[in-house]
Amino acid sequence: MAYLVKRFGPAHIEQIEDAIQDTLLKAVKTWSFNDTPEHPSAWIFRASSNRLIDILRRDAKSNSFDEHYFSHDEQHNSSESKDEVLMDEEL
Repeated sequence: MAYLVKRFGPAHIEQIEDAIQDTLLKAVKTWSFNDTPEHPSAWIFRASSNRLIDILRRDAKSNSFDEHYFSHDEQHNSSESKDEVLMDEEL
C-alpha cells in the first residue's frame, strides 16, 4: 500500500485500498486454480497499480460527465427561470 500511496499520492487512499482489495481477491481466485507466479509480490504490485489506474480513469470520466451534465442542467434550469420571470413581469 505504501508503494501505491507514494506513487499516486495520499489523496487517492480510498481508491488505492479498493485496487489492492480487488487485486488480492483476483489473486486468491486465480492462484487457487493455477500455480502461484514466480514473483507473487511483483505480480500484486503490478496488478494493483494497473487496477488503480483503471479506477482513477473511471472516476475521472465519471466526474467529467457529472460536471458537464449537471452544469448544463443547472444552466438550462436557470435560463428557464429567467424566462418565467420575464413572463411574470409582462403580465
